[in-house]
Amino acid sequence: MTVLVIKPYIDTKGSDYIVSRIGAQRKVDILTTPEMNLYDEVLKINLYGKIDCVFSDESQFLEPHQVDELLRVAVMLDIPVICYGLRTDFLMNGFPGATRLLQI
Repeated sequence: MTVLVIKPYIDTKGSDYIVSRIGAQRKVDILTTPEMNLYDEVLKINLYGKIDCVFSDESQFLEPHQVDELLRVAVMLDIPVICYGLRTDFLMNGFPGATRLLQI
């Protein structure tokens, strides 16, 4: 399967790689910025129907509008989207991206 891997640029661990605790790593396909439209980015890359799944790491750092754009990817493009990240910070305050994910 072809998996499109994204993570927010604010997550500096591993630079432009996702790094696991056991040492496995993979270069991300898209480093998101707050103003980036993720639906448009996925649409550009999926021009020839190559993407089977979108994997978003550190999704708590996504903007709420980006979470909505990933929902559009899942519904409009029929591409499964998997999001990983924290729900809250250490004070139990919800991250904006995580809160939006839980709402939808």
